[in-house]
Amino acid sequence: MAINYLPEEEPDARALADFLNKDSCVENELIRIPGDLRSPKFCQELVRTAHKKLGSLDLIVSNAG
Repeated sequence: MAINYLPEEEPDARALADFLNKDSCVENELIRIPGDLRSPKFCQELVRTAHKKLGSLDLIVSNAG
């Protein structure tokens, strides 16, 4: 599983990853990819990075709010 977040939200993303990895809620390590979904260029980079690190993509949810 991969998550995206704004760079200034790094502490929260790290805490979530630690929680999920500790309790084995995710099959493999959670991949954290910081960046801003308001940037179309970053969105393309996000998909490429997630695909490369995960090997495939089954589902994408974009929720900026």
